[in-house]
Amino acid sequence: MKLQLSHTNCVLIIDFSENYSCKYTSETQSVHFGASRSQVTMHTAVLYYRTTEAEAELQCKSFCTVSDNLRHYPAAIWVHLKPVLYFVAKNVPAMESINIRSDGLTTQYRNKYNFAIFAQLGSITKFKKATWNFTESGYCKRPADGIGGSVKH
Repeated sequence: MKLQLSHTNCVLIIDFSENYSCKYTSETQSVHFGASRSQVTMHTAVLYYRTTEAEAELQCKSFCTVSDNLRHYPAAIWVHLKPVLYFVAKNVPAMESINIRSDGLTTQYRNKYNFAIFAQLGSITKFKKATWNFTESGYCKRPADGIGGSVKH
């Protein structure tokens, strides 16, 4: 799918990274044992696109949004996706369609609440067509997983 992209469509691979336990350069004993260690959730995304019709080079842009809200419910997903969609609208003006790829966890991506928000995507963005493909957990999301690993490192 990535190799056959035109300048009017893009592929977005998304995934939640595991919750990250924040670390400090110096910690008190209570933080060391986990009682007071704060956590953040990271949502990673990789966008593949072409900017012009004549451009043969496939472009890739990586995103990672961080939040202290640890819930991975549909409203949170769309808050994490907002900067990505803003980037597409601003930097790729000819974009008409998007294909989102994620795992098929029903608590996160594959549920009626997420589909209700996804159905409104055309009215809040300029996309004329949007598709969402679900994969098995851990399959075909290596680019998004790599971003999470890099940010945690």
